[in-house]
Amino acid sequence: ENPSVWVFDGWKVVKGELLHPKEKVREKPRIPEISGAIKRLYRLTLTQDQAEALQVVETAMREKGRSIVVITSNRGRGKSALLGLSAALLLRLGVHKILITAPGREEVQTVFEMAEKGLTAMKEKVRREFKDKWISRLRCDKGVIDFILPYKALSESGEVIFVDEAAGIRVPLLFKLVQRFHKVIFASTVHGYEGAGRGFSLRFLKSLEEEKNVNLYRIELKEPIRYAPKDPVENWLYDVLLLDAEPAEIWELIETKKCLYLKPDLDLWFEKDEEKLREFIGIYVLAHYRNRPNDLLILADAPHHLARVVATEEGNIAVALHLAEEGEMTEDLVEQTLHGKPPSGNLIPACVVRYYAPFKDFVRLKGIRIVRIATHPKLMGQGLGSLALERLCEEAKKEGFDWVGASFGADVKLLKFWLRNGFTPIHISPMRNFISGEFSVIVVKPLNGEVEETVRKIHREFKIRLLESLHDTYFNLEPQVAVYLLRSQPWEITEDLRLTSSQRSRLMEYVEGSLAYESACDSVKAILKTHFLSSGKSRMNLGVDAEAKLIVRCLQSRSWEKTAEILEIRPVGLKSEIRSYVRKLVEHYEG
Repeated sequence: ENPSVWVFDGWKVVKGELLHPKEKVREKPRIPEISGAIKRLYRLTLTQDQAEALQVVETAMREKGRSIVVITSNRGRGKSALLGLSAALLLRLGVHKILITAPGREEVQTVFEMAEKGLTAMKEKVRREFKDKWISRLRCDKGVIDFILPYKALSESGEVIFVDEAAGIRVPLLFKLVQRFHKVIFASTVHGYEGAGRGFSLRFLKSLEEEKNVNLYRIELKEPIRYAPKDPVENWLYDVLLLDAEPAEIWELIETKKCLYLKPDLDLWFEKDEEKLREFIGIYVLAHYRNRPNDLLILADAPHHLARVVATEEGNIAVALHLAEEGEMTEDLVEQTLHGKPPSGNLIPACVVRYYAPFKDFVRLKGIRIVRIATHPKLMGQGLGSLALERLCEEAKKEGFDWVGASFGADVKLLKFWLRNGFTPIHISPMRNFISGEFSVIVVKPLNGEVEETVRKIHREFKIRLLESLHDTYFNLEPQVAVYLLRSQPWEITEDLRLTSSQRSRLMEYVEGSLAYESACDSVKAILKTHFLSSGKSRMNLGVDAEAKLIVRCLQSRSWEKTAEILEIRPVGLKSEIRSYVRKLVEHYEG
């Protein structure tokens, strides 16, 4: 049906006609009446949109105070090229160090290439520096343009930071970048597979507009460069990859109890009911997920990938679930995983094999991993996500599955959601994700008693590993995240407090006030490990704030001053607070 699609049988055209597009000569952009080097830079712009945007960037960066420029466009409008020309312009205007960040180094190559082209046009000698075959730094006599991963940018200094493909970076990290730098330029596709463009527009930009003492400039590039205006090939690309998918318009008030948990017919969606497929994908576009064409392809073709939805009474999709069947791994795959070469898929079983080898029989079990779950933005906070998980677990248990699990970037809000729904943490990655800066966490919900016992044992091993690594691998793990990972579970476990007579004596002297913390820190760590390894009624309910303070000071071994800084509290009284918490623990576990 699409005029851009041709069907061939050998070299014979079965379907397709020449489009005979009208020839159109692109008009040269009108540039400001300036002379010299900067005029040569402006001549590199290809559209009037780019030329006008360059002037806005110049204005925003010259003014005093905090300035934020947000550049949005569809694909192929010259957004990255504009960033490169802007970087060259700012160096010419006196900026000495520009940071550029994006979800990946490969995504900013056009930025670097155009920055180099702009600097060369202004007679600057440019030196390239590479990392893993990608340009990572440009140097000239005026200054430096440096690539930095998003979360690492928070500890770097620079006069300006450029954030390309901002929709591919989690919103909390974007806000931290705004707080860290006085001059920020964000650029993102509105629709397209670099990120969730609409989610970026709805959530992040709305919050920026409410920021006080910030000069906000918004630029939209409309004129296409990669395509001709109204090019049918571009329209076809958006249609086939669902790049402009939207969730259903929902106006009615809903009752959560009346919503339906449904198993959609994916063949029907892909062949005849594209509107429902668009609703499904559209929810992910507005969520925090980074969408790629492969996600659609996997859902269409991979036999072990499934979809489930929660729909309103009217049939609109309220919650979208993308699922993958995992487990029942062969011995060859297990050996492959043990030798450090885990196969694709089977993310959760492979993790158990690698980190908890004594429990490798877990891989024989059959489970479902929740690849993605998202709720319609107008229906969040109504318990629909929890309803979806409850119905999914009921279905999985009925179908003979042993567990349901998920993997996600660890933040407090997400952890609370999964814990509230009966999932147990069993793993945290040893390194942060290089885009989001978050540690990845795996949670599992057992569906029968035998698996529950295995998950309990794995969870205990997980807690021991985390507790013993908080001063090392996880020394900079957010303390509130650590608190929720170490939360009490519904089962009963009383951990013995193992202290030598000397340790016990020093612990008592510390809580009585006759010994400094530094002289009893080993004893304090011991009782904290007893506390965090205990569960159920035998564990003392100490509270999130108190546990966070104890984790930072006593288990992550931060100084008193650094502890106060991390927790954003006043250091006055912190020593006495820690002593009082430890006293309560001693009374509970020694009493």
